[in-house]
Amino acid sequence: MEYRTPSDEPAYFSKQTSAAKRFYRPVERIARSVGTPFRVVAGGRESCSPGYRVERESFGFFAVEFVTSGLGSVTVGSESEELSAGTVFAYGPGIPHRIEQIGDEPLVKYFVNITGENAAYLLDGETGILGRIMHTARPHSILQSFEELVEHGLEDSPWSDRICAGLAEVLAYKITGSALTPGEPGTTAHGTYRRCRNLIGTRYLEFATLAEAASACAVDPAYLCRLFRRFDHQTPYRYLLRLKMNHAADILLESRLQVQEVAAEMGYADPLHFSRTFKSAIGVSPTRLIELSMG
Repeated sequence: MEYRTPSDEPAYFSKQTSAAKRFYRPVERIARSVGTPFRVVAGGRESCSPGYRVERESFGFFAVEFVTSGLGSVTVGSESEELSAGTVFAYGPGIPHRIEQIGDEPLVKYFVNITGENAAYLLDGETGILGRIMHTARPHSILQSFEELVEHGLEDSPWSDRICAGLAEVLAYKITGSALTPGEPGTTAHGTYRRCRNLIGTRYLEFATLAEAASACAVDPAYLCRLFRRFDHQTPYRYLLRLKMNHAADILLESRLQVQEVAAEMGYADPLHFSRTFKSAIGVSPTRLIELSMG
């Protein structure tokens, strides 16, 4: 089975990256190996270079992108939003879009490009995510699906194309199922909520308590809770906790440190308390997450 090397990447892959882990496949080869109306042609993870900017009037495939860190802005069709951790957006043929990084912290994002006669129906008619900018309530779940997709996309296996197609389909349903209610764009309260959410989303490691996060946002903790109750599906504390535990999960999976070492790094003196908190946010214990990652 033929796979392309990084030096043989397609022209539409951005060169404005400081690091990237990407795969792609010629459409004609996938059509033969998958034999279905829905196919993944490319995917990966990109760490954007300073000044990153992509602007297109259209795109040859349907694309879904997911931001894991950094700040930026995105316009999809007539909709514009700030980019921060947890933002998901989808575009495709005939949909103008612009993606920009803001600030010095690298904008890190995952993407998947799909094609086939069923692609438009899946993203538009079935899940309704095409042409939209959303925030997910389950960023770690979305991250896990993207990681799996990239892992199988890079594999030289006769089943890789079928697995990637299945994972991309599941990913689309996960995104629409976890999308946060957009609230009331244009109101002062909604603007304050977005500002606070974005600040917490980029500086969550600095905050040990909700009061510290509220102080950094220059609002009262009770008011911050009211904003999240009005515009979100979770409390600000739960959002902060989930971000911190997602970060802890990344450390566990990437560094292979012991659970007690990660607990200490996250500011928990008691590893048992850390494990319970981790499981409440992620759904599995730190030990179980490591076991699952090892197959």
